[in-house]
Amino acid sequence: MGSNVRGALLIAADLRKSGLRMSDFIGADLRDADLSGAN
Repeated sequence: MGSNVRGALLIAADLRKSGLRMSDFIGADLRDADLSGAN
């Protein structure tokens, strides 16, 4: 929660049920990432 992942390569990352509030994803590569159930 509240992490900084600017520019990170998160290709095919498993982020299911993660708390992503206040996270900074600007420029992050989220291709094929699983975000189901994340808030």
